[in-house]
Amino acid sequence: MTKIAKNFYVIYQDNDLTKQDLSIIIDKSEFEVLDLQPQKQIIQKSQTDTASCKTSVDHLSASRLNTYIACPKRYYYQYILELSSPSFEESELEASDKGTIMHKAFELVVKDNAKKSALKYAEEAYRFEKVEENVYTILYKKQLVKMLEKFIPYAKTLQNSSVEQRFYLDKKLKPCTKEEHFIVGFIDRIDINDEITIVDYKSSKRDGVDTDRVEEIIELKDLQLGLYALWAKQKYGKKVNASLLTFNTGNEELDYVEFANLKECDEPEYSRNKPQFACYNEGYEQALKDRIFEVKENIEQGRFDINEEADCTWCDFKKICEQKIVLEDENGESSKGK
Repeated sequence: MTKIAKNFYVIYQDNDLTKQDLSIIIDKSEFEVLDLQPQKQIIQKSQTDTASCKTSVDHLSASRLNTYIACPKRYYYQYILELSSPSFEESELEASDKGTIMHKAFELVVKDNAKKSALKYAEEAYRFEKVEENVYTILYKKQLVKMLEKFIPYAKTLQNSSVEQRFYLDKKLKPCTKEEHFIVGFIDRIDINDEITIVDYKSSKRDGVDTDRVEEIIELKDLQLGLYALWAKQKYGKKVNASLLTFNTGNEELDYVEFANLKECDEPEYSRNKPQFACYNEGYEQALKDRIFEVKENIEQGRFDINEEADCTWCDFKKICEQKIVLEDENGESSKGK
C-alpha cells in the first residue's frame, strides 16, 4: 500500500454515528502506516519529522510570513507538505473566497472609473471568479452590492491610484526585479501623491479601530502593512501611510472604516491603554527586517512546533492536530500524541 498509494486519509465518525466523513489528506511522507487495528491506528513518525525537516527558503510573502508567525505547524502542513484543506459539499463561502470576490469587484470599479452600477460590478466579479450560484453565494452578492454602493462614490475621489500593485524585495530587503526577488507581494491600492497612501481592503465587519489588530502590527505578529511600507518607502522616498480598510461597517452611518493603521511617527497613540495606530520608524523598520530573517532561519532549520497560543478555530489543518493517535517511540512503547 505504501508503495502504490499517493496519500492516506484519516476516517472519523460523524456525531450522529450514521456516516463516516473523510478528514484532511495526510501525505504519506509524513506518516508511515505500520498496522491497522479496530478502533485505532498504529503509526510511527517518518524520517521527515518536523524537527529534522530542514529546507532552503528562496521565496516568501506576507501571507507565508504571517502564517509561520501565527503557527509554525500550520506553515509546515500548508507550505512544506502542501496538504489540501478539506472540502465541503455545501457551506457558506469561506472568508478568503469572499475577500477574493470583493477585491476583484473593487479592482473593476477603479479600473473602470466607477461608470457602472454596484450590481453590475458584483456580477462581473462573480463571472470572473467563476462563482457557482447557490443560496450562500446569492446572500453574499447582496452584501457585496451594499459595500460597492459605498465604494463607488469613494473610488471617484481617488487620485493617481494603482490597483493590484506587485512588488519585489531581494534578500537584503531592497526593491528589486522579479528575477532577483526573495519576497513578493500585491498591494490592493497605492496612491502616489505628495505622500504614499497604501490601502489593503478587507471584507470583515468593523465599526472602529481594531486595537487587537493594531497590537499585532506593533508586536510584529502581522507583517503585511510593514512589508508594504518597507517597499514603498525605499521605492518612492516619500512619507508612507498604510491602512486596513473595510466597507462592511457595523455602523450604517459610516461608509468605510480604517480599522488598523501604520504611519510614520515616533510613538503610537493610546486610548484607555489601547493603541490607536502603529508607528513606522527606524526602530520598527529594523525590527521588521530582523523578524523576517528570524522566520527564514526557523523555517530553514525545520522549526515547526505548534503555537500553543494560536487560535485554531478556523485552521484548515485542525483535524490533523486534534487527531489522537498512538505513536511508537524508539523503545517500542506507545504514547498518546497529537
